[in-house]
Amino acid sequence: LYAAYNLKWIEAVSIAPGVTSYHYPRALTDAGAYRTTVEPNLALNGLLAGGKFTPKIAYDPVLKSVTYELTGYYAVALPALGSELDFTFIAGTYRQADGVNHAAPAVKLRGDYWLAGVAAPFAISREAKFTVGLAFTEGRQTFVKQGNSARAPDPLAAGRGVVTLSYTWSF
Repeated sequence: LYAAYNLKWIEAVSIAPGVTSYHYPRALTDAGAYRTTVEPNLALNGLLAGGKFTPKIAYDPVLKSVTYELTGYYAVALPALGSELDFTFIAGTYRQADGVNHAAPAVKLRGDYWLAGVAAPFAISREAKFTVGLAFTEGRQTFVKQGNSARAPDPLAAGRGVVTLSYTWSF
């Protein structure tokens, strides 16, 4: 669940405080997973040269995790198709001090990630839209460390392509 409020600061810049609540009802708590965490965040939305740029900081007090993220967005009109190409780029880094519940000593996780994607929305009606998207995402320099042991590469970090087909109906 995510909620945010956009407050206009100056002409092309707004501040957006928000909060994300993560719920994993089937999380394996015996294996150290958390069922619920909450992550307050603060973003700065800026318009520049026709694009939107959003630096953001978030902190999860359960995982003792800080995340820094930069998102960029730019749209190119395709009037002949009645659509546009929406380009998105995200780059971030995170540092978790308590990534595994009940671990002693604590398990620390850290890493960087990025995503680059493009999507094309097509209006079906005033209320309905179909979107086709393609993206690639990758975790880089991701490590797990517990106590005095040497850090090890995070086996869950990977690069992958993502194809998205979505239908949206607004009312």
